[in-house]
Amino acid sequence: MITDFSILRNRPCLKSIVDAQLLAWDSHIDFLKLRFSDSAVNTIELSELLAKLVLILAENKISQYAKDYRWMATNFLKEDVYFRSNGKYRLSTFKQAYQEVYGKSGYMQRYIRGILISQVLWVNQVMAMDFYLTRFLPKTQRRGRFLEIGPGHGLFLYFASERTECDTIQGWDVSQSSIKATQDALNLLNARKPSKLVIRDIQEEPPFGEQFQSIVISEVLEHLERPQVALKNLWKITAPGGIIFLNVPINSPAPDHIFLWHAPEEVVQLVENQGFKIEEFFNAPATGFTEEEALRSKVTINVLLVARKPRS
Repeated sequence: MITDFSILRNRPCLKSIVDAQLLAWDSHIDFLKLRFSDSAVNTIELSELLAKLVLILAENKISQYAKDYRWMATNFLKEDVYFRSNGKYRLSTFKQAYQEVYGKSGYMQRYIRGILISQVLWVNQVMAMDFYLTRFLPKTQRRGRFLEIGPGHGLFLYFASERTECDTIQGWDVSQSSIKATQDALNLLNARKPSKLVIRDIQEEPPFGEQFQSIVISEVLEHLERPQVALKNLWKITAPGGIIFLNVPINSPAPDHIFLWHAPEEVVQLVENQGFKIEEFFNAPATGFTEEEALRSKVTINVLLVARKPRS
């Protein structure tokens, strides 16, 4: 099936991904029509750029990635049914998430491929990347130290290497396999500046005296039983005057999501309680919803923040 969405004309990378997705899941066409309606014009150029990067990472296996996206989205829908019936996420501990998701290599491979496609097909993900590129990266300190917690698909680190003048770029993750996947992605994308990737858990006491001027933690806190501990440690490793970028989905059931926030204000309060001062704030609702509709219907909203640690 070949798309004829007018907005995809002269955008070959997006069209390739959408066509592959329709071949794998033709009934997804109504969602894709909504995603790429005329209202998407303000995000379309960034979407094309992200699609280009995704195609590089897929290495001529985009049809498999499209199938894994369908599989992932179907699992998300099952979690959503539970969420709406019970008012909570199905899992509540990291141990459960490890047993069902993280400890299964085959599951994780499909999950990561599906997530990568969602970076293009879900407008809230594109808006999150736009916020990162336009509201956070320009604030990074020249010659400073940059860190991402849980770098995953590597796109945030890639853009940091391309668009900042930071002295060093690091990524921390708890999983060696995740570290390898991130490094492989950065290699495929030919990142301009190398990133140092290390095994480290933000829930554990950080190394004494190690501090960064710019820190990214995107879609990590909802995977933790005690996100307030992670924020406490984040404060310790943020240099005075340093900035952090947070991307926290609320009302967002997924196979490995543990901590549930119901409203953006809850996320803001968590960050402010630690002592950070909010400088930029934006809510990115799921495709097809306004912020008000998403809040009323308890549909996913990505809460996006840029916050600064005061110098004194």
